[in-house]
Amino acid sequence: MFRRRSIPGYECRGRSRSESDCLEWSRNLLSKLLANLTLLDGEGNLFIRTRNIEKVEGEVYVNIHKGKIIPGNELSVALSWEGEAKDADRKSLLKVDGSVDLPYISDENMDDRMRTPKLGLR
Repeated sequence: MFRRRSIPGYECRGRSRSESDCLEWSRNLLSKLLANLTLLDGEGNLFIRTRNIEKVEGEVYVNIHKGKIIPGNELSVALSWEGEAKDADRKSLLKVDGSVDLPYISDENMDDRMRTPKLGLR
């Protein structure tokens, strides 16, 4: 699942530094979590769902150095979606589709306190 490698030249008091490549694991996890996900299921007569994860590129890694676990990621993700508006009798009024591109998902731009502003949750 992970490709682990020792990084040459990184020895400190007999402890080496190792890095695990977790990109493939991340692709699988994001596909499970985000593909075919229903976002709206009739609220306001709107139906929206994701379709496929089209792209997961970049790097996801876990470093172990001096006994500390240091995760990191820099990803670009793209996914497709489809939506439909229906009338009160459930007849289709409009069908649309598109894609969402998340060009830079990184541990550098993640806030430790993830918030949902609409709900005021932390």
